[in-house]
Amino acid sequence: MGMYLIGALLLLALFYALSKLKAGNEIYSRFGLKESTYTLVSSDLGGKKSTIKLSRFGINGIADAVFKANAGKEIIVGEFKSRKFRGAVRLCEFYQVLLYMGHLAERYPDHVIKGRLAYADSTQGVYFDPQVYEALVGMRKEMLQALGTRRLTNSTPLHKRMKVASLNKHLKLTAAM
Repeated sequence: MGMYLIGALLLLALFYALSKLKAGNEIYSRFGLKESTYTLVSSDLGGKKSTIKLSRFGINGIADAVFKANAGKEIIVGEFKSRKFRGAVRLCEFYQVLLYMGHLAERYPDHVIKGRLAYADSTQGVYFDPQVYEALVGMRKEMLQALGTRRLTNSTPLHKRMKVASLNKHLKLTAAM
């Protein structure tokens, strides 16, 4: 009886270890990356507990995944969206990844920061644009003023104020929700 119990416990431990390994591989494949090339340093997916809270200028968030290249100085921040891609990236998704990228650029100034938006059916790369990042951060002040006065100081959306896709021309951006 004791041997069966020990065998069952060993089998359960093996299944647990394999499920953890599979969950890690799923995160890499979800973002189109290889586990041999990148190390997952933070994840908010799959029950992972190691998360990096990104905070700067009172703008906070936790990216779904942050990968560091095993060779070279590259960091990839990933955000997973459960919807299908349908040919366009929503501006709010683009801005979210860009904010994470800017926060990471401050934390790792000697690294190249890249972004990945993973959808249910594809993955889209995002290049960091410091001008758009600074404009997004600048909008925080506008938002705080609007909360105080209950009136928008500038109702023009950011994508109509400036070219938000100048470094990401490969992406079709949409304001549609």
